[in-house]
Amino acid sequence: MDDPYNGSPLMRKVTGTGCGLSATVGAFLGVEENPLIATASAFGFYNIAGETAEKRSTASGSFSVAFSDALAQISDKDLENLKID
Repeated sequence: MDDPYNGSPLMRKVTGTGCGLSATVGAFLGVEENPLIATASAFGFYNIAGETAEKRSTASGSFSVAFSDALAQISDKDLENLKID
């Protein structure tokens, strides 16, 4: 994917990814004082998990499981791939 940003088009096809993003932003807001930094960090984290899941899946069903796994297994090394403008 030549998109200049992170994430996966499959994220739009799986029910609950938007709700999960809201929960992720809430968790980041709980540990970061600056709401802008917390929100941007949460979006980056979530989108890196989406990219990771896309590499491990073949369609939206397997993507959903791979995305849950990626959220739980994301590492500092994975976050080095975060694209920031």
